[in-house]
Amino acid sequence: MARAEYNNAGKVLEKRILDRLDKFQPKDPKIREVMTRIGILIERETKKNITRPRDPKNLVDTGALLNSIKFKVTQRGYVTTLKVGSYSIPYAAIHEFGLKKNVTVKAHKREVATSFGGVISNVSAHTRMVNIRARPYLRPAVKSVRKEIFQILGSLL
Repeated sequence: MARAEYNNAGKVLEKRILDRLDKFQPKDPKIREVMTRIGILIERETKKNITRPRDPKNLVDTGALLNSIKFKVTQRGYVTTLKVGSYSIPYAAIHEFGLKKNVTVKAHKREVATSFGGVISNVSAHTRMVNIRARPYLRPAVKSVRKEIFQILGSLL
């Protein structure tokens, strides 16, 4: 019961902070500083999630996904935006959200090993159902540092 009360109190505090942010001067240099602090926090937590042990293994193979996680703060007019994620790795979204769809496999040659050597066979073009389960790393990172994010936002006010 105490936890539910804490969660409700936390939500009320978050709403108050968000209401105050709406009235904040949009071009204040502190906004960029605060968004940068939040970006560093989320980026660090995201990278921790990528390297944490999973079943059957973590998301690190070559390190490309891990090294691609970056944050960027942009300011256009009165809007300051924070983006955190991977913008150069095409499979990043597949790890985060999963994938379930039919894909087309092009015709190709396959070498099949036998006890007497390899045999090359032709494989016709076909469709195949791909089902890759989601292994989120970014959304849980934001969720786990939510409290700290609102503390940082509260310091702005």
